[in-house]
Amino acid sequence: MCEGNRIAGVVDWEGACAGDRGFDLATYLFSTYDDREIRDPLWREVLDCSGHGALAVYLAHMIVRQVDWSIRHHDSASVARWMTTGKEIIRDLSNRRGV
Repeated sequence: MCEGNRIAGVVDWEGACAGDRGFDLATYLFSTYDDREIRDPLWREVLDCSGHGALAVYLAHMIVRQVDWSIRHHDSASVARWMTTGKEIIRDLSNRRGV
């Protein structure tokens, strides 16, 4: 990830060398779901890379993982945020086969 002309972070460096780039893209999609400018291009890219079925599995995994983490480590506002995001993702997966 870049901010201006500098590297601001690295997402799943190990996966960049040996992982599934579709899962990496779906993880990034999940974490930035509130930003439509990022969401739509990422959605298209994951669909092109992995297809709707894999995208659904990847995002379902991310929903469960993030909600579980929030229940165990964060406050109720964080849990509510990720539950709301999860519901939106499930709705979008059901309604959109493309973008």
